[in-house]
Amino acid sequence: MREEKSSNIHWHPAFVEAIKMELKDYLDKIEILPEVPLTTEPLKIDCIIIKKSKNLVIKKNIAGIFRDWNIIEYKSPQDHVSVNDFHKVYAYACLYSSLKNVPVENMTISFIESRYPRKLIGFLDKVRHYTIEKTSPGIYTVKGDVFAIQIIDVRHLSDNENLWLKNLRGKLGTKAINKVITELEKQDKTVSLGAYMDVVNRANSGIFKEVLGMRAPTFKQMLMDTEIGAGWIKEWESKATAKGWAEGKAKGLAEGKAEGKAEGKAEGKAEGLAQVARNLKSSGMSNKLISQYTGLSLAKINKVVKVK
Repeated sequence: MREEKSSNIHWHPAFVEAIKMELKDYLDKIEILPEVPLTTEPLKIDCIIIKKSKNLVIKKNIAGIFRDWNIIEYKSPQDHVSVNDFHKVYAYACLYSSLKNVPVENMTISFIESRYPRKLIGFLDKVRHYTIEKTSPGIYTVKGDVFAIQIIDVRHLSDNENLWLKNLRGKLGTKAINKVITELEKQDKTVSLGAYMDVVNRANSGIFKEVLGMRAPTFKQMLMDTEIGAGWIKEWESKATAKGWAEGKAKGLAEGKAEGKAEGKAEGKAEGLAQVARNLKSSGMSNKLISQYTGLSLAKINKVVKVK
């Protein structure tokens, strides 16, 4: 089964759910605001994380630079953070500071993507003269600006500490899918991960379905109890039925064609021999000799030459 085109998948709602899962131990202490409009015009910041207490320390690798207000720019797996994106988000941060009266020294900017931003880091180093330091796997801290800035390559984040962000992409293996599903089973029913699981499924539909087929029936029932899970199963079963019908039809047509061809060939050969027998009979040859030449029985010769 082919995975759905990444450009047709709505990654951002899933990203917000992934961020919530990464910071789930702090959800009562922070406020997460997705797609924050800056003005009445369509200018939106992907996500803002606001600490409810200024003394809060979030013990997560992705939150190492966090201050009181934290602006997040997320790029889906087929996209990347360009130099223009950096300028745009930087401007958004300045605008947010101005409109909301937030001190810039209490703000951070995080860029999250699924690749190493070589051109952007080269620009920040050579043109902006910033210092870029790899502080942990997949996390690059940018120093030299009033804003605290970091760039995160989710592919290289920790498997254990960043399960949700690291696996929000396509081309996942069975091990990664199994781990996501195992952690999903542990979550309370109040946890909202519908958009996240829908994206992981659509971006990895073939392997996702294969892994589910190996899971206990109880997990399938758990999916059936949710609207999105029931939708997956219905879609898969519908496709399987359609595929089975198409394959059955094609096989039947092929077999019928082959059988008809064989029958036609046999009938053509019999008619040819019958015509030969008639020609030989008209030349005065005996039925016995005709039988020797054609291989037809005397009874068949009598029938085809209409001898009573």
